[in-house]
Amino acid sequence: MLEVNLGDLGESRNHLIGVAESDFVGTFDGDDYFSENWITQAVKLAAANELYICHPEIIITFGKEKQWWRQPDQIADRVAKEVLLKLNPWNACMVTNLALAKEVPYQPVAVESGLGFEDWHWNAETMSLGKIHRSVPKTVRYERRKVFGSLCKSHEDGGATIGRSKMFD
Repeated sequence: MLEVNLGDLGESRNHLIGVAESDFVGTFDGDDYFSENWITQAVKLAAANELYICHPEIIITFGKEKQWWRQPDQIADRVAKEVLLKLNPWNACMVTNLALAKEVPYQPVAVESGLGFEDWHWNAETMSLGKIHRSVPKTVRYERRKVFGSLCKSHEDGGATIGRSKMFD
């Protein structure tokens, strides 16, 4: 595990992916929790196909907001690319092979740029290249929702939008 703070989530993720020496990489928020089977099951599924990007099946939020939802599986749930015009069906937490992660860098998303939601943009870019987002059965991410200091909330409040994506060309 490596920690970095470059002031931008996209730049931080790109840096860490660039120095990784493993077969698989994952993006995680340090203040969240996961079911004990998450990493092993995600790596197992990611190893099954070099196109797979694996996400926890269930998200449960705690802290400021208390909600839960199921993240869709692009194959089983037949997620069409048009869905990404309205919403981001997968959060930033993922596991995939290192080559795929290096192939598709994250977009920098400084709040003042007007661009945001680096995970939404990355999901659109990966789908445009034929990558497949999978939901890992029986895995959970427990996501902390902050009262203050949420980058997602800053993007929402600032009217940010995702950057241009090949998905919609």
